[in-house]
Amino acid sequence: MNYILFNLGKMPDYFKETVNTILSVDKNANVYVGCDENIDLQNCNVVNINELNSSESNYLDKNNFYKGTNYEANPLWLRSLKRIFYLNLIAENYNLKNFVHFDNDVLIYEPFEKISDCFVDNKINITRHTINQLIFGYSFFPDISLSRKLSSEIYKILVNIDEHIINNNNIPLNEMDMLGIIHKSDKNFFSPLPSLPYDNSNFIFDPASYGQYISGTHQKPRKFYHFRVKESHHIVGAEIISKRIKPSFKNNLPTIQYNGQIKKIVNLHIHSKQLKKYLPKNYKNYIK
Repeated sequence: MNYILFNLGKMPDYFKETVNTILSVDKNANVYVGCDENIDLQNCNVVNINELNSSESNYLDKNNFYKGTNYEANPLWLRSLKRIFYLNLIAENYNLKNFVHFDNDVLIYEPFEKISDCFVDNKINITRHTINQLIFGYSFFPDISLSRKLSSEIYKILVNIDEHIINNNNIPLNEMDMLGIIHKSDKNFFSPLPSLPYDNSNFIFDPASYGQYISGTHQKPRKFYHFRVKESHHIVGAEIISKRIKPSFKNNLPTIQYNGQIKKIVNLHIHSKQLKKYLPKNYKNYIK
């Protein structure tokens, strides 16, 4: 399977764990990295995004999109929004038919072939964060036409952003909010991946909450004496708080317990950035 990763600015130290995990877990993986640095990564296809012209990204820069908002101070928010446009350009650059994408602080524990039954082939498969937000904890684009369409829909929101902000109680919108707006207006656009063990799926995907519960956050990394982070507004977080489900990480494998059953978690969104603590079995250093 094709995996596209994206980074703007200095490559984080933990990025190598993300790439090495993909190559260790999925032996059929082809990894593509879009970044704005001239770097050489073994066993990866690297493209400098400065060589790709994104009119949508240029629009964001020209209009100082997040200026004067609470998102201005942290470049993460603008970069997260831009990556939607560059994912499509990277896929087109390499003539990819389909691809998997997730945030750079995500680790996987199952190869694509093993979880392929979880996906539909006519929608963007993606994790759902809250009632109104989707998140790139894990996503699969079964056809490049869907990434083109997503770029187009996000751009439509950008050029009408004032209207959307008014509809959002005058609160600025981040990338997750915009994905949620599209999902609300067109239920045939996205297929939310199973993140709770209440259906027949054998695999569970982590939007963010399982990784936060297990590893903590960047500001509050998990320690043996530290309370576990649970967010009640997260769909998964609310269920963890209710104690209906219990995530755990043992023997290099994340699982969830529910009603006497144990199901595997496909990925963990490691917000603490301490990826080294949660590497899968048979992890190898393909890049150093």
